[in-house]
Amino acid sequence: MRASDSKGFTLVELITTMVIIAILATVTAGIVVTLMQLLVYMPRDVNTRMVAESIAGQVLEGSPGARGIGYAVSINDAQDDRITYTVGYPSSSDQYTVTFTYNAGTDKVYMQIGSGSSSIIPYNAANNISVTCPSNVFFTYYKKDGTSWSAGGTDTYNIGRVEIAFTVVTGSGLFTQAQGSFTTTSGTDVKQYI
Repeated sequence: MRASDSKGFTLVELITTMVIIAILATVTAGIVVTLMQLLVYMPRDVNTRMVAESIAGQVLEGSPGARGIGYAVSINDAQDDRITYTVGYPSSSDQYTVTFTYNAGTDKVYMQIGSGSSSIIPYNAANNISVTCPSNVFFTYYKKDGTSWSAGGTDTYNIGRVEIAFTVVTGSGLFTQAQGSFTTTSGTDVKQYI
């Protein structure tokens, strides 16, 4: 007598199940790889953007330790990679100078207050973060009438606007290598009081 109950699976059922599992594994692997790249990339990208915004904010608007270019009473020196200006009330003895320097050799931006030592800005910029700019021109200057002002000139009293343009990069800056890159351009009007 033959048993009508079959206790196993047919070959077709086994192959169909294996194909379905393979398809689900492929789709899931693609999603997991993408999510892992985003989980690694996003924090670096956010950090890159924060560093760029911090540099622009400190240079243009200032920080607790020093006021930015927008508060300059006078501009003492203006180069493509450096600016020195004086802040404080025009008739006050509490004036001090601030210098921002872009160093293409170290790919960092430095701030110096008065005759003190230079420090990297922002203070939390990691070693793997670099700042680059086109043709090593970090600062671009404009006269009060809107025309371009040539860096290195002696008539710094004519400067009416300062713009900065730079890119902050972590590592190689490539998404495929989970690195971040952020380019920014910003500026401020300079109201010199002399």
